[in-house]
Amino acid sequence: MKRSSICTGLGHIQKGLVPAVAASDTRNVVLPTTPDRSMKMSKILEQLRKNKKVMFVDDEREIGNYIIVTLNYGWRFPDGEYSAEHVRSFDTVKEVRDGVNKAVLCECAECKAKEQAV
Repeated sequence: MKRSSICTGLGHIQKGLVPAVAASDTRNVVLPTTPDRSMKMSKILEQLRKNKKVMFVDDEREIGNYIIVTLNYGWRFPDGEYSAEHVRSFDTVKEVRDGVNKAVLCECAECKAKEQAV
């Protein structure tokens, strides 16, 4: 049996999380809770945000985009189209984790200049 929570406002409906219903009916709308897998993925992204190689992680999947990762100065993705690729988008959390784990030291002019400024 799945646990659920009660929606007491229109926020969930406006975000498209439940089918639209009349405003008077929103007090009794039952929403399923977040699946365990989704919670684990969120935890992994939070851990990656704390990684020394990572500057930003922007999860835009809710709006139909990707997970965008920006690496800190001094790091790059090794298998990119360019020799010093610092930003990349990923489809899944697993791809993000693998991409960050494969990041290598970068010695491009931009990274060197930023590291010297610090």
